[in-house]
Amino acid sequence: MPGGTKLSGRSRRLAVGFLVSLASAAMAGVIVLLVEYGVVQRLFGGSATENVRWTTTGTSTDIAGAYAEGEVRRGSDERIHLVGRLQDTHPDGKGTALIISVAHGDRVEEVTDYNTGGANHSIDIGMQPTGRSFPDTIKSISVRECLTAWADETRTRLVLDRCGTTPALIWPAS
Repeated sequence: MPGGTKLSGRSRRLAVGFLVSLASAAMAGVIVLLVEYGVVQRLFGGSATENVRWTTTGTSTDIAGAYAEGEVRRGSDERIHLVGRLQDTHPDGKGTALIISVAHGDRVEEVTDYNTGGANHSIDIGMQPTGRSFPDTIKSISVRECLTAWADETRTRLVLDRCGTTPALIWPAS
């Protein structure tokens, strides 16, 4: 080799072996980083929090007269979908509501669209087969059961009468 040192066969094999080992270690580090940051999960079918079943039964938000359950899943559109059922279980003249709290960065959005509208009714949460959807950048979803009452005799506006003490975290799964 002009201008360089000529390596013997044994030295050349050792140098190549060292470079192969170094390249293998670098590739292993890249793979660990990819796994740690979730790239592999996204490439091969989503995250570990797909299809999480949830219920309010036995949680801090569980109140007598209301029952809610459902599922949170990542859709093929990469959005987070919430589906489920809210049921009024007592014939006490009150309805039930489910307040959904969604954390986006440092703000929390409360969704109050879901109420049974009166006693002894049930409704679907999401109102469509794919459910209520949120961007995949959300940090968490919590739910809180409430009882509702009519604001006045005209029965045109519902108000929250009593709610569970604290929201129950349903996504991501703990």
